[in-house]
Amino acid sequence: NAWPATVIGSATSTVAITAPSTLNSTNTLAISGTVTGVFATNGVTVPPTGTVTLTATSTGLTTFTVTVPLLNNGTFTETVPANTLSAGIYSLVATYNGDMVYAAHSSSPTTVAVTTPILLIPTVTVTATPSAVNSNSATPVSVAVTVSGSGAIPTRTVTLTSGSYSSGAQTLAAGTTSASYTFSIPVAMLISGNNTITVVYSGDSIYKSVTSTTA
Repeated sequence: NAWPATVIGSATSTVAITAPSTLNSTNTLAISGTVTGVFATNGVTVPPTGTVTLTATSTGLTTFTVTVPLLNNGTFTETVPANTLSAGIYSLVATYNGDMVYAAHSSSPTTVAVTTPILLIPTVTVTATPSAVNSNSATPVSVAVTVSGSGAIPTRTVTLTSGSYSSGAQTLAAGTTSASYTFSIPVAMLISGNNTITVVYSGDSIYKSVTSTTA
């Protein structure tokens, strides 16, 4: 047998877990809990130490397992990133893995209902100024991209490609009823003739990602 061996005690502990009963899949899942020991020596309760394994299970759906440290005050926390869990009903259990005093023990399961929002389709408007330009012009083409929708003002980013120009993701600026960003494209990066402008809106927690192509 390998040595030193891991020694797990036999004293009992209580494991409690706290999590929201409902969750939008686009939000993070905050989990917390406690492990409470009852073993005492010389009148002083010995606190549990070690780790806690958190497991979320749901038939046919995405599951996760993560092991977190148990803090000195007997508490543990974990934040599950947004979009980790798809829509469904999950059973969340915390398992204390034991130490030299306390035996491993699991909490009672707590249920988390995860929902996926119905995303709205935004409207993307692309306006190039000027609409025609001399190929030798030193003045760049200004392309205004506006993203609007029936819900809140759209957020996050837009990207634009045209000719050999590629912008990378640019953050939208919020206005009173829409969000926008204005690109500046050097004429030398455009082809002679008609140029197709392709704009990709990233989407956010309310709106879908969409691609708009303007000839």
